[in-house]
Amino acid sequence: VPEIRKHVSNAFFVFAGPDRHSPGDWSSRTELERYLEGQGVPGTQFSFLGLVPRTKLKACYSEATVVAIPPLYEDYPYSVVETMACGSPIVASDCYGNPEIVKDGVTGLLGKTGDPIDLADKIVYLLKHPNERSRLAEASRNFIQKECSAEHIATLTAEVYREAIEEHRRRRTKV
Repeated sequence: VPEIRKHVSNAFFVFAGPDRHSPGDWSSRTELERYLEGQGVPGTQFSFLGLVPRTKLKACYSEATVVAIPPLYEDYPYSVVETMACGSPIVASDCYGNPEIVKDGVTGLLGKTGDPIDLADKIVYLLKHPNERSRLAEASRNFIQKECSAEHIATLTAEVYREAIEEHRRRRTKV
């Protein structure tokens, strides 16, 4: 956030998700608020939504100028797919399953996992380039409509089952 504000001073940041409490019972929200205020980010430039009901997620994704999803590890984050399905520009970390969904420079941007400066640079780039935001958002929506449609998933699943059944038959005939 402080790095982004160096380049886009009027950026407003919205954090969604439940507050996490440590075993010592400190609040991740409180820690983040303290950090941001300590970095000179006024409280008028960020807000916390808390846990967003599923019925309101589409509006959250759709209203965002850029959605950042920077997990350190995640196999197949639904939040990435949901963001892309809403046609929102996305910057995600390049961990685990994200590169399978977000094609860097094609359907979104991938930042280096654990590198907040790289992530911030990519967010700033999209904030400053509205045509690129639109291009990536459209490409991401099209990708999800094709690759995550019920028909496509059913076809892929049926193919895996056919291959597994055939492999089982081959093994049984060898015995």
